[in-house]
Amino acid sequence: MKIKIDKTKIEWVYSLFVVLFMFRINFLTLNSIMFGKGTVYQILKYAMYFVLVVLFLISFRQAFRVIHRDVLMLYGLVGLMMLVTCLMDKSTIEVIKGENLIRSVFISGLSGFLLYRCIANYDTLYEAFKKISYLVISYATIIVLTSQIGTAYMGFSYAILVFILFALYDGLFKKNKVTLLFGMIGSIVNILGGTRGSILCIAAFLLFFLIFSKRYKIVLFAAVLGILFISFYNKILALFTELASTIGIKSRIIDALSGLNMNSIAYANGRTTITDVSLELIKRNPLGYGFLGERSQLNGAIYWFTTNGYAHNIFLELILQFGVVLGSVIIVFMIYKIIWFLIHFDYRKSNMALAIVFLCYCVNLFVSRSYTTTFEFWAFWGILDGMRRRE
Repeated sequence: MKIKIDKTKIEWVYSLFVVLFMFRINFLTLNSIMFGKGTVYQILKYAMYFVLVVLFLISFRQAFRVIHRDVLMLYGLVGLMMLVTCLMDKSTIEVIKGENLIRSVFISGLSGFLLYRCIANYDTLYEAFKKISYLVISYATIIVLTSQIGTAYMGFSYAILVFILFALYDGLFKKNKVTLLFGMIGSIVNILGGTRGSILCIAAFLLFFLIFSKRYKIVLFAAVLGILFISFYNKILALFTELASTIGIKSRIIDALSGLNMNSIAYANGRTTITDVSLELIKRNPLGYGFLGERSQLNGAIYWFTTNGYAHNIFLELILQFGVVLGSVIIVFMIYKIIWFLIHFDYRKSNMALAIVFLCYCVNLFVSRSYTTTFEFWAFWGILDGMRRRE
C-alpha cells in the first residue's frame, strides 16, 4: 500500500527538517548544559538524529527534486578553491584535518545555501520557526534558572540567538504580543548566560527595527529609554546584579559590565593581537593566501593558536584569503547586495523576515566566528539568490 502525503504536510515536514538540521549542534549544546553528557544526553542525541533522518526521508524527494545550478556551482567553486590552496600550501592540509573543516565548511556552512534555495514556501518555514522559538526560549530559561552554564556561555548564547531574534521580529514587526514577550525573556536570558557577540547581534536587530519600522512613537519611546538607561546606568546595573544574585545566577556578562574580572566588556580577549597580525600578513602578501590558507599563517604567528586560528573579522578574513584587490571587490559586492536587500525590504514577506534575522545574527562575524562555517551566513545568501532569480 502506498502512503500519500499532501503537499502542505510535506512543506511542514521539510521546514521542520531544515530547522532541526540547522540547529542540531545547538540543541546538543543546550542538552549538554542541562543534563551533562551522560545517559539522558545520549538518549536525546540519538532520538534527535532519528527524527532528523525520518523527516529527511519523508521530504527529500519533494524538496530536492531539482538541485539548482547555482548551488552546484558554489559547492564546486569552494571545493576547487580549497584544493588549490592545499596544493599551494601543504600546511593548510593539517589545518583542515585538525579542525575537520571539510565537514564544517560543506555541511555546517554551505548547506545553509543549499537548504534555503530548496524552500518553496517560506510562510510554512516562518510558522515552524515561530512554534520552535517558544520551545527553545522556554528551555533556555529553565537552563539559566536551574543549571550552571560555566564555560559553555558562548555555545549557549549562539544556540538560542536566532530564535530570540526571530521572536523579536515577529513581536515587533508583526505586532504579536506573545512572541514579543518570549523575545524579551530570551534577550534577558541571553544577557544572563550569554556573551558579548550575541548581545551585539540583538542590539543590531533593535537598531534595524528603529530605522526601518517607521513606527515613530516606538522610536521616540526607545530614545527616551536609551537616555534614561545611560543616565542611570550604574543604578540599573547594581539592581540587575542584585536580582541575579538573589535568584542564584552568576552571569559573566554582568561581571564584565561591572569590570569584576578579566573578561570585562572592554577586554579584547586577544583580538587586538589577531588584528595586528592579520594586517601584517596582508602587507606581507597583498595577493592573499587562498581559501582557508590564512589559517596556517595565523597559527604560526600567534602562539595560543594550534590549528584553530582565524581572523575573527569577516572583512579581514576575506582580504587575507583573496587578496586586497579581489577581497575588496567581494566586500563591495556583498555590501551592495545587502543595501539592495534593505531597500527592497518588506516586513510582510516571510523570506525577507528570515533573511533579516540571519543578517543580524551575522553581525557577530565582525568580532567572532568564521563566515566559511556559519550556516546563517550562507542561508542569508541562499534567500537573496532565490529572491533575485524570482524577480
